[in-house]
Amino acid sequence: MPSTHRGTSVEGPSLRGKRQKNKEPFFGGWDSLAGQFLIAGQPRSKTGAAAVVAVTDVCMRFVYVQYRRVRGGFGEAVELGASFPREALVWTRRHEPKNEMQFGFSDGSWGTLFVADEDAFMAYLPKTLGREVPIP
Repeated sequence: MPSTHRGTSVEGPSLRGKRQKNKEPFFGGWDSLAGQFLIAGQPRSKTGAAAVVAVTDVCMRFVYVQYRRVRGGFGEAVELGASFPREALVWTRRHEPKNEMQFGFSDGSWGTLFVADEDAFMAYLPKTLGREVPIP
């Protein structure tokens, strides 16, 4: 039986418009491409880790970099994470607040993820939709 918690159920297309109007951060369930993307973007680590997305013509791959919580700054430990085919990403959209981006996937799912520098991000995905443009 699907869960009724926000962002955790496998949702039908009829709920898509309602999610957009309510400014929900996520649509599609945790097994969707957006769900897997959001899970990969929030690593769990005892020592702290920052998630970085490496974007190429072929894929988007998460790279986890050690982050020192006590002294701050990045450490030397680096680990490769989940990889997603570039063609699975159908659209991107700016979101409020600044530095939050929405990622739309080929299965109809979408999710919102923080990016460190919105302007630098736009250089790699220049067809990103504006904040006022509705989710496709």
